[in-house]
Amino acid sequence: MDDGYKLYQQLQNEVTGLQSFISFDRNHYLREFCSKPERLMDVIQIGEDCLRHLHSDDRSDRLQDLIYGILGNLYRMNNQPVKAIEYLERCVMKAVHIKDLKREAISSIRLAEALKYAERHHDSLGKLSRAEEICRAHSFESILDFVLQHKGKCFAEMGRMDEASASLDEALEIRIRKKDPSLIESTKLARECLLGV
Repeated sequence: MDDGYKLYQQLQNEVTGLQSFISFDRNHYLREFCSKPERLMDVIQIGEDCLRHLHSDDRSDRLQDLIYGILGNLYRMNNQPVKAIEYLERCVMKAVHIKDLKREAISSIRLAEALKYAERHHDSLGKLSRAEEICRAHSFESILDFVLQHKGKCFAEMGRMDEASASLDEALEIRIRKKDPSLIESTKLARECLLGV
């Protein structure tokens, strides 16, 4: 196994370990933050090293895409939305290029979050609307609730509370059907913190 793949395994382990330091800021629209910023920077560095060590073949091309997604999310949490957007746009473009609609929807959700953190709410809604369109057209209900949750949170940040409420209510309905307690609680928390219900 070459260095790029070893570093990727290390990156995955570090991202898993980082989860215990990631929280939602109840005072700032439930945006994610890391209580150990120095640890977050260390994990970002591992991801960047990982990219530098990849070779150009089909297998590492997919791996590169996964690393872009991870780095995009980490840079977003590190309050570096411009860098996050750069990586996450690559993920969306790759998904569009290979005509993988599910990957496009998932990547669009992640990009939308980074755009929101960059205070580009209208652009964020545009990406979420595209993801929602894909999900509804292709019955991707397994990710539709994530689109609606993020859309609701974006609407709330924009002060569009009726639309926020409608999106979060539909997300909750889907999550109740999924019977996933952690997702149900996540949406209830969003409704409580953002809408006061």
